[in-house]
Amino acid sequence: MIGKSAHSRLIKFTKRSTMDKKINILFLDHQAEMGGGEFSLLTLIKELNKEVFTPIVVLGTVGPFKDKLDASGINTKIIKVPDYFRRYKRDPSRKNNFFSLIKSLFILHKLVKKTEKIIKKNKAKVIVINTVKSAFFGIPAARRAAIKSVWVIRDCLSKDYYRKAFLRSIKSLSRKAGKIICTSQEVKAHLVKLAGNDLEDKINIVYNGADLKTPDEIILLHNGKCPKCGKKLSFIPINVEVKPA
Repeated sequence: MIGKSAHSRLIKFTKRSTMDKKINILFLDHQAEMGGGEFSLLTLIKELNKEVFTPIVVLGTVGPFKDKLDASGINTKIIKVPDYFRRYKRDPSRKNNFFSLIKSLFILHKLVKKTEKIIKKNKAKVIVINTVKSAFFGIPAARRAAIKSVWVIRDCLSKDYYRKAFLRSIKSLSRKAGKIICTSQEVKAHLVKLAGNDLEDKINIVYNGADLKTPDEIILLHNGKCPKCGKKLSFIPINVEVKPA
């Protein structure tokens, strides 16, 4: 038999050993609004095997996305990405404030250092970069911390949607990323056209997942009523007049 103190130390050691075997993954997003990328990331994190991986989400601000992560019990951290950087317009048809551009360039170094600090403090082994803007500080931070990076690209990177200077930076970042995930063949084709055919080896296509629910789950979730109009939900049409062809 072993004493109580030895037994408690054994339990602590076992727990620590189990925790040490888990892989800490950092997920990075420059914003906290709910867009397609955020919904997709939320689904991924919910379905992640928590016995193997520990997700840590780093956001650029507070908002609905953080609220949903908190509700799911996900460890979330904020690095306070300035509003002028988050709202910088990449579309060539829309004008930007010149001083916002200058300030955005200066703030990048601080964002890289903040992200690197979180990586090291949480002993993250991999960083998953969820947006184009977050790649500007996420990829340099991963390289400084000497960890693997995965960049998820959902946009078609062409001069029709992005400024030329923006595209040149993306081309450089894509070569520095460890792996790249494109959400469609078209997205991949635009990236390869921009950055070169030699990039193909590091690109994988993973289509955006959707958090699908069965009709009965949806009805139970909203207590049998439409969440927008309050009308009763049903599996079959109600009060629908069927006319002969």
